[in-house]
Amino acid sequence: MSTRYFDAFEHGESGVTGTFGVTESDVVGFAGQYDPQPFHLDDAAARDTLFGRLAASGWHTTAIANRLLVNDWLHDAAIAGAEGFDNLRWRRPVYPGDVLRCRYAVTDRRSSPDPRFGVLSVDVGVLNQDDVTVMSMKWLPWIAREPQTAE
Repeated sequence: MSTRYFDAFEHGESGVTGTFGVTESDVVGFAGQYDPQPFHLDDAAARDTLFGRLAASGWHTTAIANRLLVNDWLHDAAIAGAEGFDNLRWRRPVYPGDVLRCRYAVTDRRSSPDPRFGVLSVDVGVLNQDDVTVMSMKWLPWIAREPQTAE
């Protein structure tokens, strides 16, 4: 498999990832370790909240999106980290049993302060099995430029 460098990514490149099924044990396990709020840990505790039942942490949803994007789109990229993300919004709750996927589109490409890398701007929408957007963000991954060969 060849490595995909920054210049191989085109403005407007887009696609859809595969899916990820969210389980109750995933929700509780993630929350127990990283976001131990009652509505992420216990269905009974979540009943009287705006969620109405056990709901995944937004950070869990973000981690799932990252996994889908890296595994299904950037698996061959010379990814070198990320600048972060802008406009992160958790638009709807994610519940156990939901099946998530990402839609993505490259909206910009620019140089980074380090000439060895470029930065993509990627609009990401995370959708559930009903095509409802549960999360959106602009992701800013750093991609290495192809190394120059000495002549």
